[in-house]
Amino acid sequence: MELSHKHQVFLTVTIVIVMFIIILLMIRPTITGMQLSKEFQNIGMDLNSIIEQVEMTKTDAKTSNIKLESCENLNKEYINQVEEMTKTSYTCYEDKKKIESDIVIMRREYENNITLLEEELESKLSKQIEETSDDISSYKEDIQRLNDEITSLEEEMELIIKSAVNNICCKYKVDFPSTDSYFLSNNKIVCATGEEKKINC
Repeated sequence: MELSHKHQVFLTVTIVIVMFIIILLMIRPTITGMQLSKEFQNIGMDLNSIIEQVEMTKTDAKTSNIKLESCENLNKEYINQVEEMTKTSYTCYEDKKKIESDIVIMRREYENNITLLEEELESKLSKQIEETSDDISSYKEDIQRLNDEITSLEEEMELIIKSAVNNICCKYKVDFPSTDSYFLSNNKIVCATGEEKKINC
């Protein structure tokens, strides 16, 4: 009997404690709400204002998130543009380096070609000068030979003229004893007296 009575007492106490805990749990939000309401009243705000403020805060948060997403998208777009510009700049730099390299190669080829042309022209000019010098020497020899021939012909002509003059004018002197010279007129021998060219009879 005593055990049964103790058991009942323990069970009753347990039930009371559990009920007390349940009641506390049930009234705790109310107490918390009352405390919060009192605190809000102390700072001059009511529940509706708080709810509106919370809603506005949520709206502002959404707006901020939208703006943040927009900024992130814009930032991604800028990053893509910068990457594209970087690629383009790198491509332009590579093209510039290639063009500069091609220019250096072309300049070297041009200088080599100019050098070869100068050497070829110099060789041709030297050869032409040598050939011209040989031709000039040959022409000079020909001229000298012709001059010698002319001189020889003139000497022969002079001898022939003198021989002819002596034959003609010496016969002429027989008839005209004062005859002592001659001159040429229209390629003819004219016997005379006192002229520069004398006769030998």
